[in-house]
Amino acid sequence: VKDSVRVVKVDPFRVPDTKPLSLRNNYTSWLKAGPDVSFVNEKPDTLPTISNSRKYKFTQHMRHFTSLVLPFQSPVALTAWTDALGRHMFEAFGYINSINPSKSGYGFGYINAEHGPLWSISLSKNTDGSFRLYDDAKMIDVKNGFRFGAEHPMNFGESFSSNHAIGLNASFISHDVTVWEKTIKKTGEPIPRDTSEYINLPIPDNGQDGYLSLYYLWSDKRPHAWNFLHPNKGFGVYAQVDYANKNLFGAFSYSRLKTDAYVNLPIKKTSIYFRLKTIFQSGQPPKQDYVGLTDDEPIYLTGSQTLFENFLPENHNPRGWSGYSLGDRLIFGTLEYRLPVVPKTLSFNLISDYGSVWSSGKKQTEVSTAGYELRLSLGLVVLSAGDAQTIKDWNNDKEPIRYYRLALINPF
Repeated sequence: VKDSVRVVKVDPFRVPDTKPLSLRNNYTSWLKAGPDVSFVNEKPDTLPTISNSRKYKFTQHMRHFTSLVLPFQSPVALTAWTDALGRHMFEAFGYINSINPSKSGYGFGYINAEHGPLWSISLSKNTDGSFRLYDDAKMIDVKNGFRFGAEHPMNFGESFSSNHAIGLNASFISHDVTVWEKTIKKTGEPIPRDTSEYINLPIPDNGQDGYLSLYYLWSDKRPHAWNFLHPNKGFGVYAQVDYANKNLFGAFSYSRLKTDAYVNLPIKKTSIYFRLKTIFQSGQPPKQDYVGLTDDEPIYLTGSQTLFENFLPENHNPRGWSGYSLGDRLIFGTLEYRLPVVPKTLSFNLISDYGSVWSSGKKQTEVSTAGYELRLSLGLVVLSAGDAQTIKDWNNDKEPIRYYRLALINPF
């Protein structure tokens, strides 16, 4: 054989020396493998006994889920039980206040995921409440009583991240409000504020309160690591109606409509965030459930708000503005341009807030602010520091107001 490079001598009478294929039995036994039991291909001598079907009763299949006891000076204990299918859960929680036994508390809850929508009932004393800053002080509103809730989540199959939920809540509670600025050094108990010390906000109300709540939530946001600091996609809509009538239960009669919507618009690696929230209220609710703009900063966990509304009611304070204005209608909006500096950790933001308060159909206050801020994500909270002031003060070349607070990334 001759080619352009070399000449090779080949025996024209050569024969192949290939050996027969040889595989160990361990690698070929599957070709002849069969069931490890003999009755598959054999006729049994006796028929197996099959028990009659019975209706499932969760009470006969309860399982211990978890329990915890913390032997502190004021001991805390909790336990949870669930059935074999995980459709029924019972919870109990309690603690003993060793300093003031009358402030000890307990809570019982039941969650049902078997019949229709997810629904639950709860009964509590000194274990359910809310915390917020109130008139430059701290306020805890303990809500003792009974609650019923039902929620039906929905997804129409067009997108895994486009989720809807409709829910109904009924609450029959008693408010026990404490507002304080100082505490007793030895015990840490708050020293209640004197009624003469309320300057900008009304004295909170105690007493029974019964109300119904109907809400709808639509959230379309794909899971992403950037969502905790600077999400660049997604939107959401939330609406809730509350109604209370003292002729049925409690000491308050009122109605309230809340709406909240937001959208994240991507611009390459940066994004524009817009939010608009409205509150319309009529009647006489508890004084602490006011509507308006205040000088008290809001508290946000995980950069969200709506999911924690029952425990951390939102204070509406435009960044760069100071004052108090109460009414029966509120329009509150935010526009931000978000620039990631260190993805998932640090961002720089151009911000603008808008607030408008109305009372009896007349506009009380209208505020527009603008500024800039840095944000640092720590997981559970997002810290922010920035400078902002009203548009009018920017035009007059005034010094902006420096602020430090917890940041809101998306309301839900």
